[in-house]
Formats: sequence, structure tokens, C-alpha cells
Amino acid sequence: MSTTSTNYRIWPARKVVTNSAIKDVLKIESINLCFDENGKTFHTSHYEAMTKPRPTKRPRQLIVRRGAPFEVRLLTNRRFDPTVDTMVLVVSIVSYGSEKPCFGNGTETYVLVSVATDGTAPAEPDELAEDWRAVVVDSKDKEKGKVELTLQIMIPSYTPVWRWSIQFHTRLDTTDAKSMTEIKEPLFVLFNPWCKNDAVYMEDEAWRSEYILDDSTAICKPASKGLHMSSWFLGQ
Repeated sequence: MSTTSTNYRIWPARKVVTNSAIKDVLKIESINLCFDENGKTFHTSHYEAMTKPRPTKRPRQLIVRRGAPFEVRLLTNRRFDPTVDTMVLVVSIVSYGSEKPCFGNGTETYVLVSVATDGTAPAEPDELAEDWRAVVVDSKDKEKGKVELTLQIMIPSYTPVWRWSIQFHTRLDTTDAKSMTEIKEPLFVLFNPWCKNDAVYMEDEAWRSEYILDDSTAICKPASKGLHMSSWFLGQ
């Protein structure tokens, strides 16, 4: 649900536009977090929070990994026009206790949304892993004049592993009208052993499977008659 955006710190200078026929601010009516696609990309489909329905009957929560882009789809009231529209994401850590997110220390950031240019090949994840980025990569007309925007949001490889919230702020530069929508449930950002820029990178696929993906493994324990093999629950 869209609300008025009052966070004035996030905005760049308004673009000077004349003779624009667009009079209504871009409003985001719903957010699709693309659970299936992102789960496959980030090897997180097996997490309980990603399943539908969840055994705990709680709302689904997206789980992604740092150092790579994930996708979201936004249903909007019209097309995004970069000549008159400005969209900014406010990405911030979910507070824990008395700790609050703060711009400048990596716990809150403002991401200006750009539009992918035709013919531009997407960069490899490792080439983008050192800064937040959000790009409109597709736009499709839907029923009743609605439009579906596909955004790729790049997560830097140094991003703290924690729960994150995302707000989508839009502004019509000709009138300064603003709107804001946020995801209903925080998403989880995990480490990424597939990303070379991540401190936990593992090149060996077998190691990644055992140390990162598998729920259990076998370990050797000393016994009276030598070594004894037993199962070990990893809980990952």
C-alpha cells in the first residue's frame, strides 16, 4: 500500500522538465519478491521461510545472498518515465534492541534506481559486488492500465548478514509529489560462498555442499575399537 514519502534526506535534486503530460506520481500497488526465481539463484529454496505455505503458518520471507543481484517485480499505476520520475530505495537493517540503523555505517543506504539501456550486457555479479545498485531491467503492460516493472537489486559483498527492510520511494519531479511502499516482511541477507569477493568464498563445490548446503554430515569419533562414524546435524 502506497503512502506519502516524507524522508527528505534521500532525494537528489529534482529534474527540470517542461511540457510533461504526466500528472500523477508513480505509485507501487504491490511487490512480488520472486521467491521461486531468487530461491533457485541463491540456493535458498530449502529454507523454511521460503516455502509456501510455511509450516509455521507465518508469512514468507525472502532469503538472498550478498555479492549478487536479486529480482523484484513492482505493479505500478503507470510506466516509469526516467525523464520525470525519480525512484529511491531505502535499504536498512532491522533494529535489534536499542540499536538503530544509521546512514554512513553500512546499516542504512539510499539507492537511486536507474534504467537499463538497450544492448547493454549485464555485468557479472563479482563486477558489481562493491556497491548497492538498483536497475529497471524490464517493463510490461498489464490489465487496466497497470505496468509491471522488474528491478534487479545488487547487494554488495560486504553487506552485514542480517534482516533487512526495503522501502520504495517515488517522486514526480514536475510537481514534487511523492509516494512510498515497503516490503511487508524483512528479507534475510546471507553470506555467499559462490561470490569471489565474499570472505567465505569456497571454490570447491563439494566443500560448499557439505559446509554450506547440507543439513547433516558424518563425523569420526574415537571409540574403544578405533574410530566410530556417526551422523551430525548441522542445522544450516
